[in-house]
Amino acid sequence: LAYAPVKHLVEKRKTKKIRYSDVFQSASSVPLDRCLRKFQRVPCVLTCTPPLRPGKDYGNGDEDPIGGERIAGFESVFDITDAGLHRPKIVFCKGSQGGRFRQLVKGEDEVRQDAIMSQVFTYVNKLMGRRVGERRSVDGVSHPGVIKRYSGQKKIATYNILPLSPKSGVLEWVEDTIPIFDYLMSVGGKLGAHSRYYPSEWDYSSCSRHFNVKTATPEEKRKLFDEVCERHSPALRFFFLERFGHCAESWHTARMKYTRSVAVSSIVGHVLGIGDRHLRNILIHEKTGVVVHIDFGIVFEQGKLLQIPEIVPFRLTRNIVDAMGPCGTEGTFSKVAEETTSMLRKNARDLLTILSGVVADPLYKWHLDPLEARQWQAERDQQEGRKSVKKKRGRKDTSANGDESAPKSAAAKDVQNQAAIKTINKIKQKLEGYEESTSGDQQGVEGQVQLLINLAQDPSNLSQMYVGWAPYF
Repeated sequence: LAYAPVKHLVEKRKTKKIRYSDVFQSASSVPLDRCLRKFQRVPCVLTCTPPLRPGKDYGNGDEDPIGGERIAGFESVFDITDAGLHRPKIVFCKGSQGGRFRQLVKGEDEVRQDAIMSQVFTYVNKLMGRRVGERRSVDGVSHPGVIKRYSGQKKIATYNILPLSPKSGVLEWVEDTIPIFDYLMSVGGKLGAHSRYYPSEWDYSSCSRHFNVKTATPEEKRKLFDEVCERHSPALRFFFLERFGHCAESWHTARMKYTRSVAVSSIVGHVLGIGDRHLRNILIHEKTGVVVHIDFGIVFEQGKLLQIPEIVPFRLTRNIVDAMGPCGTEGTFSKVAEETTSMLRKNARDLLTILSGVVADPLYKWHLDPLEARQWQAERDQQEGRKSVKKKRGRKDTSANGDESAPKSAAAKDVQNQAAIKTINKIKQKLEGYEESTSGDQQGVEGQVQLLINLAQDPSNLSQMYVGWAPYF
């Protein structure tokens, strides 16, 4: 199903409740809703894995494992996503205990990278939950044995990801979330928040057309950026009024959870060099306010190799700050960002050990070659319906099915090893308080956080960003 062609269905605008017979015409192909009939023992639901058991008692396929469900079947229809370069499919898995699990099936995408980033996030969350003994100074007197616990509310939202091959996989659908872009902008005939609250201002298309002048100089780009900001106001604060405005306590709690989650994900994302953080890749939970990041195709600062480099450490644009309230980045955001930075520094050795194994894995391709770097934003242009170069022209698969884990030459391995060493050194520098803009000066925790906030909000930096990243939103 991951590789099933659906272009003819998309062209007919048939993207909902599609029968498997519409894509599986061959008699030898077994539709997903009938593929498990010949098996006596069936696996667990792929996106609802049970917790690890010391006794390895997982039911052996004959009974449900503790804390999980087996696959009872799949519904006879599936959907196609409204966006995405390769249009992933949405299937509905039925559990043996009556559960209904929505899953995203991806093909022609590097799902392993998403899975690895999710594992790193899970480890960071465990660090956040640790008890850390510290000597604290109270009224100028050092008190040993004071125990500090990082709040359980300060963590990165994760979801289950299972790669099935180098270019396909199944992802858990994060229920009750909406892309921030879909809330703010008018999508699919649904009026967005900005159009509802600021009907006379420029919409998304008008802002993009005005800002997207490819021949503009940096000074001209800054002027275009300011002009767009003057004609388009941030509106994300209305999300909390609409979803949680019935109760002042609920509104305050949701906004605090939002601010904390943005702070943690921003600092961790900066250390890991996660890019491509446009508003379609950031979801917001409609019942808690927590942000959920998806699609980690650009990591370890590969965004700086793009045709239009990403020069901000994380996304802290006007809408993101608007939802934090009148204090903006002062207060909760800065405090949580400092605590996250401090936690990462204290556990730098463990984190670097894990990441060293990740970037050195010969079966894992995380770095972009120059051609891929140029094509990344070109493909986004095609997805947005803008004029662009032909996608992946001249690129050849390394094997018959495009498996990038095929054996590499000695030169290619050497290049990857050098890139891995450089990447780990860069992460280590960040964890020690060294940033590119500090001219070799080491920063304290508070100084480093404030520096990153300033860089992320600097209009001179934002105005040089790629139009598809929408830095003015």
